[in-house]
Amino acid sequence: MSLDLDKGDAKLADDIDKKIEQQVKSQRQQKPRASSQSASKKSSSPGTRRTKEQIADSEVSARLERTFDRIIDALEQRDDEELATVMSEDKEAMSRGIVSLTKSVKPLRNPLIMVLNLVEPILAFGRVARILFLRFAERRARVMAEREAEAARAPRVPTMEPQQAQPWYDNN
Repeated sequence: MSLDLDKGDAKLADDIDKKIEQQVKSQRQQKPRASSQSASKKSSSPGTRRTKEQIADSEVSARLERTFDRIIDALEQRDDEELATVMSEDKEAMSRGIVSLTKSVKPLRNPLIMVLNLVEPILAFGRVARILFLRFAERRARVMAEREAEAARAPRVPTMEPQQAQPWYDNN
């Protein structure tokens, strides 16, 4: 499963894949009729195939760019402006390069999509987890400081601790 990030919502890309498959099936059903009518219609089927590939390529490219944007945001928050600037300038070229590599080497496409499926949620949940952890650590430090301050202000009350027994041979 993958997310449809082109539209900005969390709609599953499987729905889009099903729609594309339905379009391809309907075009295949029309293809035998078109082949009997004219030879010029046969040349249009590779055009639809390229369109499907272009849609897939643009989706992968958009997902890569969004992933790079999240990495850039994380780098900026950690005050690594140099790397963040370089990545923001080159993110389009990097995503297009990866898409073009996976286009020419087909077996790399599925592992790339699997990595994106793993990295995107990790980046999203990682940011949330980092914020929650920092808030927890700050709250814990604040509570500890308040307890120490309260203990320092409170008067010392004698306790009922037993005194150490003096040895019988000590005459002091």
